[in-house]
Amino acid sequence: MNRKLENREIVMIVIMIMLVVAVVALSVFLGIYSNDSMKYKSSVENVYRHAYYSLIENYVDIETNLSKIKVTRGKHMQEEILNTISSNASLAGLSLSTLNTEGNDLSSIFKFTNQVGDYSKYLLNKVEKGDDITDGERSTLDKMHKIARKIGDALNSVKQSVNSDGYTFVDRLGQDDDAFSLAIKDLNNGSVEYPALIYDGPFSDGIHDIKPKNLNGKKITKEQGVDKIKSLFDKAKEVKFVAENTNKFTSFLYDVTMEDGMVATAQISEIGGHILMFTCYVEEGDVLVKEEQAKEIGRVALQKHGYQDMTSVYCSLSNGVYYINYAPKVDDIIYYPDLIKLKISANNGKVVGMESLNYIYNHTTRDISKTDIMTETDAIAKLNVDINIDEVRLALIPKGVDKEILTYEIVGHVGEDNYYIYVDANTGDEVNVLMEIKNSGGNLLI
Repeated sequence: MNRKLENREIVMIVIMIMLVVAVVALSVFLGIYSNDSMKYKSSVENVYRHAYYSLIENYVDIETNLSKIKVTRGKHMQEEILNTISSNASLAGLSLSTLNTEGNDLSSIFKFTNQVGDYSKYLLNKVEKGDDITDGERSTLDKMHKIARKIGDALNSVKQSVNSDGYTFVDRLGQDDDAFSLAIKDLNNGSVEYPALIYDGPFSDGIHDIKPKNLNGKKITKEQGVDKIKSLFDKAKEVKFVAENTNKFTSFLYDVTMEDGMVATAQISEIGGHILMFTCYVEEGDVLVKEEQAKEIGRVALQKHGYQDMTSVYCSLSNGVYYINYAPKVDDIIYYPDLIKLKISANNGKVVGMESLNYIYNHTTRDISKTDIMTETDAIAKLNVDINIDEVRLALIPKGVDKEILTYEIVGHVGEDNYYIYVDANTGDEVNVLMEIKNSGGNLLI
């Protein structure tokens, strides 16, 4: 069975690479050979259509197998089904990446697809160890099954339009009247309530369609950006401009070569030259740096770049890298909307990745009063669940679009499952409940 699964994974990876190469190559051809635009337009259209029909096929399989796993009790059968769901989710994710063009936001469905794949791997690991799938996990699978059915129905509902004469993804994808894009918008606009499963920390993706609140300073040129990056990274030996991005606000992308030969990608904003992201490949090695050491390394690095009062709020170790989320802690309140995420090598303690978009979009001066809030004890008393409490702290959390609520974050566990429960510090109402999924190969990318 393991050899069969290994071969299946190899085939899947080959298919994924071939499709990605095809899309990139065709895009390059389109830019170089304008005289043959119709020929290459047809080729790109074929790539889009392949992605669309592959997406439908894999979502049919995901929905079917999620239905099966809810009622399956045999360990061997559970392993087969969970592995199939994981493979289908990976292929569906590739199709979504191909179709995720400007004006056609597939981020919510892509995130859910990743959740399905990672949750399947999480359960597969449990089953292989001889553990049972709990009632709570079956409830989550049931929710996922219902969502997968809605997504599958939406994808199938536009098949007739896609197959009609004159329709092309190349010309229509992302347009206001495009049937496929309209179906996706409907799925994004509240018709589906996606489950909250924590992979890389609570509120790690708290960016909404709002204007950045902390994008300030004078505009810089792409040439000045080279000097800015060299000032931010004193080990930078060579910086090359790669591209300009104008999605929501203008930013510049660079390739950076460090003195030790390490190559990184960095992105900074045109306004103010704020670092938005940098990441580099790091080989997995022995874990020589302890978690607390890594957290302190990250805190000092952020302080060097001008981020004050940052404290680690979530940490996970995966493939030799610590993924650590930091948020401002002021007057004993954690400000979750202002997260900054770091990657730190567990082998040598080097900061090998950073992403600050949440901070750029959300950080601002706030006036938070704790005068009339309830006590920690009263907040715990509001819980209607039998949970072993590990930690309680005040936290400002994002709620909806451009709204924030002061809460008590109550972290606890039931068996092996960890939960984050958020109680409104003023009313005592539960405003959010998140479940943590620990997965060694999961969705832990900055």
